[in-house]
Amino acid sequence: MIVSPAVLLPHSEFLVGRSMVKSCCLGVVALVAFTQAVYLAGADDPVADPKAVVVEGKARFTVLTDRLIRCEFVDSGGFVDEPTYAVVNRRLPVPDFKHHTEEGLFDKNLIIETQSFKLQYTIGKPFTAHSLRIFDKKGLGSPWWHFGQQAQGNLFGTVRTLDGGLEKIDLNCSNLNNATDLRLNATEQHCSLGVVSKDGWAVLSDTAMPLWPATGPTERAGARQPMDRSSDIYLFLHGRDYVAAIKDMIAISGKPALPPKYSLGVIFTRWFDFDDDLVRQTIHEFETRSYPLDMFIFDMNWHTHGPWGGYSWAKSEFPSVQGLMRWMRSRGLRMGANIHDADGVRQSEDHFPDFEALVGPSSGDVAFQPTNQSYTQAVDDAILAPLERCDEPAVCKGGVREGFNLWWSDYQQGERLACDSVLNLNPTAVLNKARTESRSRRGERERSLILSRWPGMGGHRSALGFSGDQSHTWEGLRFLPYFTARAANVGFGFWSHDIYGGTIDKFVQQDWELRTRWIQFGALSPVMRFHDKGEGTGACADTALGCSRIWPWDSPTKNYALERRAAVERTELLPYIYTSAWRASETGLALVRPMYFAFSQETSAYEESNDQYFFGDDLVVSPVTTKSSENDGLVSWKLWVPPGEWWDLLDGRFLEGPLLRPLRLDLSEVPTLARANAMLPKQPFDPSKPLGAADRAYGDIRWEAFTYSSGSGQVFEDDGHTTDRSLGKWLLTTLSYSAVPDTADPGFKVITARLQIASGGLPFDGCPTARDHLLRFHLTRPAANFSASAGIRVSVEEFPEGLGFIAHLHAVPTAAKTEVVMTLRVPEDAQLATCGQGFMGAARRAQLAKLTLDEANIFYDEKSRGHLQSAAAAVAAVRYRDAAEWSEVVKDFWQNLAFAPDQLDALQLQVPEEPRRQRALALLREAQRLALTPGCASSRGPAPRDTFV
Repeated sequence: MIVSPAVLLPHSEFLVGRSMVKSCCLGVVALVAFTQAVYLAGADDPVADPKAVVVEGKARFTVLTDRLIRCEFVDSGGFVDEPTYAVVNRRLPVPDFKHHTEEGLFDKNLIIETQSFKLQYTIGKPFTAHSLRIFDKKGLGSPWWHFGQQAQGNLFGTVRTLDGGLEKIDLNCSNLNNATDLRLNATEQHCSLGVVSKDGWAVLSDTAMPLWPATGPTERAGARQPMDRSSDIYLFLHGRDYVAAIKDMIAISGKPALPPKYSLGVIFTRWFDFDDDLVRQTIHEFETRSYPLDMFIFDMNWHTHGPWGGYSWAKSEFPSVQGLMRWMRSRGLRMGANIHDADGVRQSEDHFPDFEALVGPSSGDVAFQPTNQSYTQAVDDAILAPLERCDEPAVCKGGVREGFNLWWSDYQQGERLACDSVLNLNPTAVLNKARTESRSRRGERERSLILSRWPGMGGHRSALGFSGDQSHTWEGLRFLPYFTARAANVGFGFWSHDIYGGTIDKFVQQDWELRTRWIQFGALSPVMRFHDKGEGTGACADTALGCSRIWPWDSPTKNYALERRAAVERTELLPYIYTSAWRASETGLALVRPMYFAFSQETSAYEESNDQYFFGDDLVVSPVTTKSSENDGLVSWKLWVPPGEWWDLLDGRFLEGPLLRPLRLDLSEVPTLARANAMLPKQPFDPSKPLGAADRAYGDIRWEAFTYSSGSGQVFEDDGHTTDRSLGKWLLTTLSYSAVPDTADPGFKVITARLQIASGGLPFDGCPTARDHLLRFHLTRPAANFSASAGIRVSVEEFPEGLGFIAHLHAVPTAAKTEVVMTLRVPEDAQLATCGQGFMGAARRAQLAKLTLDEANIFYDEKSRGHLQSAAAAVAAVRYRDAAEWSEVVKDFWQNLAFAPDQLDALQLQVPEEPRRQRALALLREAQRLALTPGCASSRGPAPRDTFV
């Protein structure tokens, strides 16, 4: 029996948080029923169940769900039952509803009622503000919506691109009405409003949009009629239940694509004239520097030079394509290539004869034909397929080979090119659909992967999105968190932005802080892709300043260390990221989404969603997008802590929301929250194997637990690159724990952890037979006694960096129905659990303050800087002291921290040294703000410098 992992997803109330945030543990599932659930592939059906349909003359209404209804009016021609780009499935379970007609004073009205709304339509009339209205069943009886009403409360969606050096763009489609600057034109940008709105209703208009039968896109009958004679709209009437709105959207629009796991690692590309040697040198640099890299994308210079578009390798630079590709694959990498389709297919292309065999003989080059499906499929099958990686002998035409895994469809030659014969058709939609479906159409198991711009509603079914050539400025960076998260309102979760980018402007090119902050954001965004638009070359090479710095290792030492750390931490977080991506592909809730998805009744959730977002179900990220102060080098920032209890990953403490926290941040700091009851799954980063980590099966899994009263997490796995999960080749590991007082000894608590493994019934390629699981508990002394069921060996070791311990489960089988119960008897230490909160964040700032002074070799002795020295050494002290003494170390730290600023104030410094004192004092003030618990400072008075030795 084949089991779908989707049946093991948590219920929606866990996904939104709402009033029970403390119960929002997104990993908890009931596994008792998983063996009874059978995977049903279920092809989309654009024809609705007749029982859901009500027809009155030229109007047709389809009740799709309790809160989603389709409204059509067709003055001439028939109703539409074919799929469109936005809507591919209308065959849904019929909800409970009733309908009848009512005689009005002058007209007869059709009434359709569900539990949530009442629709009133004046029979025989075209749709107008008076003839089509919606009433909220829970409201006071006044119309909730009428046809043509402006969407004042819409929370917006996304647009095609940030091309042309845009820093930002208005996502309110009504404001994009520039007829000359097409960057600011809603039609050219395929501007899409969200299906979520503070008004409680949203409209998806499919009016006059092309039909997409199996034979290819066609213009619908009556498409060129005025809107009052032909309308086709979908009304989302979900109030502020945004999760339910997205669920209904993907029910009719199709599930989001699940990107291959390697595409969620670290990607590098550059517009540069690479050759075989330089490609190898570049990859060698990543490897020798232990810098993570999972995918290398060739920009357009891979193909024959001269034409903007091309499909044949430049053989002078790459004398053995298969030799290079095999070498890259042997290093663990996946590859992609940039293509421009607008030039059509030239006779000079290597595979032109194969192309002609599919489309017929040609007397010359063949022009771009997006309305001709035979053309687009021939390009995919005859021109591109021979360049793709294929390891399935039964379907690999021409044999097994290495090649590209991703096509970067860099189409940018206008959204009406060669499409005039089909109203509202655009080339981006044609190309995205063709590339996304090409492999499955040919019977290949390998997942298709593209990098392309947004094509309009329905574009969420393709991954990844390319946001274009954005301007690399602070204003541009500040816009990206907002832009990326808003796309979740149309179900799109995998925007990929150019990282590094840069400009050769002398004031920006040397802004290393901007570069570091951009990389930190990229590491906690859907896709981490380094890219140079070409600003690393040119006439600037002959100037004293030089061109923009492109290579990841070309940053100053401090910046490079932080940038590499961001890439490493993303690699470590891949089990969480891929699990979140899988969950998004099943639920429609994007990997990155606004705060109001979970807290729709909180005003601050809307106000603060410009700067922070959910990253998966359990993390909230607030990437810093503002330049630091010239006075002390810190950034003034704010973080909204949502309702409920959260763990501050930056400072190591619990926070209770709602709360707006003002912060002063160093360049090394990115505010991040985790749900207090989450267990974050990670993988260790192996510095000896930095290449291809995202393409390998996980080895050990490390779970971060915050010693809350309970917690849980999940890891979803498959082979990461094929569609074999639909055959039952997947694993879902759930780990949960609870802590209760030891009834036999009040000085201890008992933590019970339960690890359960569900499977689809078949092993996936590369699946390990067993692995270790390491549970890292924070703010608690190590377990004194421990055991596990099923003969699994357990060991325990101290975890000084988290003031906690690691419980190590050795060699746990990955077989289906594996269940291991581990019991840990842990000493209670109320002082450590209380006073240890914030210690790691405060100690880090004390170290930064000391380093600030030491870099300038500012003189100190025990009387002038002894307390700062002791505070900065506290982390090392924890490392060398027995765990039973950690609470005393922490108390001494808070005492030293309290006295350190006064000593710094008393220092006699030279004028040039004063800025360093001010920075150190600012860091210490931020550290002191974390000492929120009275009585945590040592009662022994100021500790001498050698207290911790």
